[in-house]
Amino acid sequence: MKQILIFSTILFLGLAKLHALTKPNVLLLLVDDLKPAMGCYGDEHAITPHMDALAKRGVRFDLAYCNQAVCAPSRFTLMLGAHSTSTGLYGLGSHLRRVIPNAVTMSQYFSRYGYRAESLGKVFHIGHGNLGDPQAFEVPHFHDKVIEYLVPESTDGGKLTREEALFTNQKLGQIRSLPRGAAFEEPVANDED
Repeated sequence: MKQILIFSTILFLGLAKLHALTKPNVLLLLVDDLKPAMGCYGDEHAITPHMDALAKRGVRFDLAYCNQAVCAPSRFTLMLGAHSTSTGLYGLGSHLRRVIPNAVTMSQYFSRYGYRAESLGKVFHIGHGNLGDPQAFEVPHFHDKVIEYLVPESTDGGKLTREEALFTNQKLGQIRSLPRGAAFEEPVANDED
């Protein structure tokens, strides 16, 4: 009986302490093609004081790898905690709720535990008729109509979002100012490093 009382007291004190802890703030930044191009990763040329300060106060991922060669399936993998081979979400045009209607995303999980989940930018792929995943966030996704770097002809006079213009516009092939040639990656480190 004495052991049960001691165990119960320890359990109660542990739970009370756990309850007294405040929830940490969570800011998840998803950036395409960032690589380690920030000061906090040792890039001598990158001037990123605000990102460096965030990294110093928070958690920095040193071994985070892209798990798909295409951005949309890679994001789905992160937000679902399951690889494309398990989910069936392989392409840019994949629609999460068509493939997995009852999926619980990382943002929904955070919402269940009292966090405010909001998407700014392109957390889920937008384009190919896909408007992201509205039920994954409490605040509706903002579909920006501003295209700062594309010519008006490629955006149907500004009626298309940046993502719609990049993925659905048929006139892009007629614009001669776009770069030509095969895409390539430059290694960041030698194999010996």
